[in-house]
Amino acid sequence: MKSGRDGALFTAMSQVFYAKQVQEVPAFLFTSISLFLTAFYFAFFARTHKHHNKWQGTIGYVVKLNGASVLAFMSFYFALKYVESAIVSALEMGIGPLFVLVLAVIAKESILRMQWLIAIATMIACIVLIVAVLSGNSAVQLEITMPVIIALFASISCGVGAVLYTLRQAGQLL
Repeated sequence: MKSGRDGALFTAMSQVFYAKQVQEVPAFLFTSISLFLTAFYFAFFARTHKHHNKWQGTIGYVVKLNGASVLAFMSFYFALKYVESAIVSALEMGIGPLFVLVLAVIAKESILRMQWLIAIATMIACIVLIVAVLSGNSAVQLEITMPVIIALFASISCGVGAVLYTLRQAGQLL
């Protein structure tokens, strides 16, 4: 899935930049501004290229796609507010392959054992990183507080939202 790989690469590269920005601004404000600017850009783009008629009858698709985007980015920005970007990135990218396989099982598709092994090994590696950080055995030190715990779950939500967004874009999800 080339688009998923490219999306993961872009997301990973941008996280260091966003971590600094998000830590200085409230996450919901930052997300609201980002989504407003994105909507404005695409509305302008659609109007100048006269593609506004193509949206008729596809409002459900647009709502689901935007919902997945909001889940991914809102969770991402919130997680970056309280947790180091390496942890957010690890959880987001670690949950992705596993969640794709769970969706495939729900869709009653057959999955190779090797795919399960790779997805589970990726998630275990991410968990080892997080445990090392939370236990104080890494260069990054975190205190276990309620915002940190919520941010870890937000990182997982971010990965889920990214998978849903990617699959929606590829037209592979209802």
